[in-house]
Amino acid sequence: MTTDNAEIRSDDEKVAAIGGCIAKFSETGVVQELDRPLLWSVFKLHGAIEVLPSDNDRAMRSLARYSNKGKHQGMQAVWGDRRKDFRTWTEQWADEYEQRTGDKLPRVVFEDEDTGERRPSRTEGMRQLLGELTGYAASCLDFGVVKNRLEARYYNFHRSKVERHEILVPGYNNDESFAPASFPPEFPKAAWEKIKGWRE
Repeated sequence: MTTDNAEIRSDDEKVAAIGGCIAKFSETGVVQELDRPLLWSVFKLHGAIEVLPSDNDRAMRSLARYSNKGKHQGMQAVWGDRRKDFRTWTEQWADEYEQRTGDKLPRVVFEDEDTGERRPSRTEGMRQLLGELTGYAASCLDFGVVKNRLEARYYNFHRSKVERHEILVPGYNNDESFAPASFPPEFPKAAWEKIKGWRE
């Protein structure tokens, strides 16, 4: 099923169409093709900037990058304070998930490019859900790229190293395939509820 902007008229119908795709992803692990203008219009309802930066703007180039750090400038330009709110919320959601399930979320260890410090993160994959969708909505990422990355994140949750799906991101990770940071299957639906709370 593909969302179809031409058939959807009201703002509530637009939000429901995107929400239906997110719910389906949470249930099946399959990302349905999203109508890009529809997704952008729904993001605008929830606080994204009205006008996208120009194609040569650094913020736009940022949204095409892979890592959360690489996307930072673009996410800040599009979402403003909501970007930080989403990051804080993912940490709270991770705490609640671990308390509720008694299960520790997987941690991915990253090396800070500026300091060289190695630190673990539970929420890298979670934050990438909004980052990848924003990059797609802003025409900085192709749908196939977003689908591949998000489906791998969903599939990799609590899989052993030999079972995980790997992806290749040209120009990242020394051009070697790697398993991207994951998130629990119920996370996309919870994240969508959080995003809906931003609607003005």
